[in-house]
Amino acid sequence: MSKEIGSPIIFETKYNRNNATKLDENISSNIADEEKQNLLINYPTVYIINEPNGSKRVNYTVYVGETNDIQRRTLQHLDADPQNREDWEQLRENNDALMFIIGHQHFNKSLTLDIENRMMHYLAGVNVVSHLNNRRENAQNDYYTSEEMVPIFNPKFQE
Repeated sequence: MSKEIGSPIIFETKYNRNNATKLDENISSNIADEEKQNLLINYPTVYIINEPNGSKRVNYTVYVGETNDIQRRTLQHLDADPQNREDWEQLRENNDALMFIIGHQHFNKSLTLDIENRMMHYLAGVNVVSHLNNRRENAQNDYYTSEEMVPIFNPKFQE
């Protein structure tokens, strides 16, 4: 049984407070398709924040997360999290840090938790990732769209 799953939507932005306060607006003004805007702003997303380490940018500190409200969560990471965690303070202070927001028409909370978990495992094995800031795993059991996780995460495995 083969069906078209479709490709994820990826939005890249600088990871800083100025961009975070206008994140929904920036998504809307940079992505013409209203459905894609809606998927990134109002639906569950997975996001990756990466920070180059050193002037040669040969390795990175990375954080992978998931959320139902990307602007609110990004502001929380920038404002509240650095009060309690040094790794978030370092991400906030790095002017070269980037955030990649990933949305998909089939994302739901369980699927984004699984994608987040798969992405953390993948990035933990990448040579240029020197530090992965995540502190928990989110592997999910069976759920409504679980069969779509592999085709969305790795489209070459679509049947």
